[in-house]
Amino acid sequence: MADTTALKSSKIRFEEHVSFDEHAINVVTKDNYFEVQLGLLSVYHTYEITFQFKHELGNDVEIPPIQTPVVDVLHLKPVANGHSITIHLKCNNEGKMHEEIILTNIDNKSLTLQFVANIMGANRGTPALKTGVKIISKAPDLASDTNSDWQGFD
Repeated sequence: MADTTALKSSKIRFEEHVSFDEHAINVVTKDNYFEVQLGLLSVYHTYEITFQFKHELGNDVEIPPIQTPVVDVLHLKPVANGHSITIHLKCNNEGKMHEEIILTNIDNKSLTLQFVANIMGANRGTPALKTGVKIISKAPDLASDTNSDWQGFD
């Protein structure tokens, strides 16, 4: 029989800036680098994502003029010690997604937001979305008869 006394006395310690609410978007911070953990999303879907993050760049942070084809920043609003941001995120490929945008302030100081998600394939089910994530469009079901021009046999 295994000795469980060592397991009972050990403790796991987490850094203070990490949130473990399974339904919330987790933002892990290291200096001016923010990893935004979005969880499980579906391929060929577009999501609207809103969350807050704290930083030290001040209120005059600007939306980048050139954005990625996958991430489109819609709103950036100052809140206490940071900003609330709303983006549209397009999931075009299955697998692990890592997309970055860089926000700068008037003093040319910057921070990086990296959006991380696992993108599951079509017809693999429906993921439970985190708070602040909502579907705004999805690709039609290509396997459905409603998307076919075929009239069938007479």
